[in-house]
Amino acid sequence: MWPAAATSNDSVVPSELRVTVAELASYFTGAWRLAMTALPLAITDAPDDLTPAGTPRIEMYIVNERAANTGGDRILRTEELVDLAPFGPTTRTSLYDLSVGVIAPTDLSEPEVGTLVKSALIWMAEDFGFTEADMTHW
Repeated sequence: MWPAAATSNDSVVPSELRVTVAELASYFTGAWRLAMTALPLAITDAPDDLTPAGTPRIEMYIVNERAANTGGDRILRTEELVDLAPFGPTTRTSLYDLSVGVIAPTDLSEPEVGTLVKSALIWMAEDFGFTEADMTHW
């Protein structure tokens, strides 16, 4: 569908198309691996020989580009795009973007990265007012 053809009827996102928390965790885990292993190769063939400029930090963002304050034709709430129900209710009235930063070593194993990403998503949810964020529901 072309953006100009959007109507108020197609602003509703079916629940089965919403991104799940488990999908977010999988995406961020893959992105972490890419950021820590592949991107440094763009600078040098031997990234382990580089002296870090500081403590390694990964930042994860969920940004709604169709929020009410963007002025577009198709206004969508973040909760309509991402299924945040596993985090419980939020104390916030609106969510435009969510973010969290994590400081961690660059050589974590895949299971360690997965666990850290899940923990980071919980920290993010708690920071944005979700009252029941834990790993047991996803």
